[in-house]
Order: sequence, then C-alpha cells, then structure tokens
Amino acid sequence: MASKKLTESILKKIAPDEEIRDTETKGFFARRRSTKTVFYYSYISPISGKRRNATLGTYGNITVDQARTAAKKLAADVISGIDPVHIKQETQAKYKSATQKTLDYFIDHDYKELTPGKQFGSATKTLRREFKKYLHIDMNDIDAASLNKWKLAHKRKPSSVNRYLNELRGAMTKAVQTGYLTKTIMPEVKPLKEDKKKRIRFLTEQEEEQLMIALDDRQTYQRHGGNNYNSYYTDADAEFTDYLKPMVIIGIYCGLRKGEIFNLQVKDIDFSNHRLFIEGEGVDDMEAGYKSTTGTKSAQTRTIPLHQKVDEALRAWLDDHPSDDLVFASPKTGGRFDNIKTAWNNLMTQAELNNVVFHTLRHTFGTRLALKRVDLETIRDLMGHESIETTQKYLQTNDDITVIQHLYQE
Repeated sequence: MASKKLTESILKKIAPDEEIRDTETKGFFARRRSTKTVFYYSYISPISGKRRNATLGTYGNITVDQARTAAKKLAADVISGIDPVHIKQETQAKYKSATQKTLDYFIDHDYKELTPGKQFGSATKTLRREFKKYLHIDMNDIDAASLNKWKLAHKRKPSSVNRYLNELRGAMTKAVQTGYLTKTIMPEVKPLKEDKKKRIRFLTEQEEEQLMIALDDRQTYQRHGGNNYNSYYTDADAEFTDYLKPMVIIGIYCGLRKGEIFNLQVKDIDFSNHRLFIEGEGVDDMEAGYKSTTGTKSAQTRTIPLHQKVDEALRAWLDDHPSDDLVFASPKTGGRFDNIKTAWNNLMTQAELNNVVFHTLRHTFGTRLALKRVDLETIRDLMGHESIETTQKYLQTNDDITVIQHLYQE
C-alpha cells in the first residue's frame, strides 16, 4: 500500500484495486474499487483488539477533506474506547430486529408460510389496504385504542369493517403462534354491531319480468348492430347474443355467486344427472364482500340441482360457444371474466330496477327456497353457507310471501 498525502489530484490518478494510505492522518486511506474510490479509517478495536476498517464514504459523494475530518472524529472515538464499526453493527441489528417485527415483514414471511395460497392472496390485499398505517411499526405497538378509533371512523358498512378486523385478528393470532407477539390485543377490539335483521333485497315476480324483458330488448338491439362489444354474436339464430342473459338465469335459478359463474367450467356440468358441481377453492365477488380467484367463498364444494331453465340456457350457450374449459370466457382476453359492471349497470338502467346488484340474483334464489319451506340445512348446503346463521336471514322474508309465493311453481 502506497503512502501519500491524499489529495484530489492523487485520487483522480488512482489505479484499479490500488490503495493509498494518507500520510497526514493515521489510519486514513483510500481504495479504488471497480467503479469507485472509497475512503476508510483503519484502527484497532478497543473492544476486541482486532483491526477494523470503518467506511467513511465514496469519493465524489464526499471530498477528501470531508473524509479526513470524519477519520479524525473516529480516531477520537477510538481513543475514548468506542468501536465505530461495533456501534454501526449494533444500530443495524436493532433496525433489522425492529423491521422484522412489523406487520409488513410478518405478512411476507411467517404469515405467508402459515396461510393457504388462495386465502393468503385475498387476506394480504385486505391487510395492506385497510391497515396501511400499521404496516411499518412494531406489531407490539399496535394498540386496541387506535384500532377502535379506526373501526368507528371507517366509512364502510359494519359487516365489511368486521370482516377486515377478522383478517387482522387472524394475522395477530398467527403472530402469537410464531413468537412475533406475546399476546394479541384483538379481544379488546370488539366487532361493530350489525343489523342482523336487515331486509334482504331480492327480485319480485314483476321485477324478474322487467329484467328478462330488458335482457331480450338488449339482445334485439345487439342483433341489429347496436353493440360495439359483441364478440360472441356470430350467428343470427344463436339463442344468446352474449354472456349476460345466461349468467342472469344461472344466478336466479342456481344461486351461484358472480365469481362462481366466472369460474364455471364445462366439466362442472352434469347434464345427465341434472347437477352442477361448484368447486370449493375461494371466489371473487366484491359485491358480496370477498375476493379470491377460484371456487367458493366458504372453500366447500357443493352440488346444485340443475334447474330446467338453467339446463336449457347452458345447452344453448354451449351449442353456440363450444368449450373444453370455461363456460364463459372473456371476449377481451379469452380467459376468466374480471367483471361485468358496465353491462350490468346498463341493464339495470334499461330494466328500471333500483338497488339491484348481481348478488341480488343469489338472494332471490335463497329467498324463494325459504318461502317454499325448504328446510334450513338444505338451503345452507345449496347456498354454500359456512354458518347456519347466514342462512337464517332468508327466513326473515316471510312478510313478502304473498308477493312471491307462486314464483317457483313451474
């Protein structure tokens, strides 16, 4: 290692891998790396007795004089019994330790390992979106008072807020199991009160008639060239101009969630025995308040009788649009539908129906079963509910029985 007084002119001429020790300040030297020159201070640690090199900075980011001043300061620290590298390592270790106790770190590591893939994707989106302010602080510092303020200030309906809290509750429980937390504060965060007797929005006979008329009018309009998004329509004799009408029929008469219809595959249809098989692997339906990508919300496979109208609709659709995979493929991508929001909203305007979302079709199916006195367990199985309490809400529609009591009579 050459010894010279380090100057700007000397550093401009330093060769690759060359080291030059400063003759003015003991321990101060520069080393040329592949693309940059770095300043160091070399000293004997007052703690370990070993030689250590403390990085001062890169030439260009700091000047020679600034680096020399920094070296002199470290020299004074060493004389005082301080090991600069040891202090830096302790600081980095504390930062790393603090970082690894954050919700953000936990989600990407132990939580990911403990949570099934499809559930992990859905839960992670909720946790990162709803609890953004808590992501980068120590999980031990997340307090119940702050979460209670958060839930009361949230603008979503109580059932949605409670669902978000349940995702955090699950994450906190797993954090305790893996040692990130000694205990969870979630028992102190009570769920918001929900309207357990909230009236279910379903279609009356007249509303279903309005809906079907609007669908037929929509198809007539499309057949006369009035649709700019009509990749499905290829034959004037086809039963359906596009996906919307058969999807609606399935929603009303089989009670499938929108995401389940998007996921429906040809192999799930048993025409011979008049059945539909709905795979239990998660589902996408933000109208109903949950999001994943395949299967059912409750992750339970179920079998649904194939209503005659659904049987006819599916046969007609597949005759015109043969497939070995998805029953309904997106005209844009050829893959799974993402949403049908624009088509649905336009249809509701045409049908003059208010407060009706696609999930209302599923409510219609469940309500009609209840009004026909189908037993609660059967309704739960057909709807794919995890809890019988969810199914019981369909029994609260009895006040409207005079309006729709004959709807399911064929």
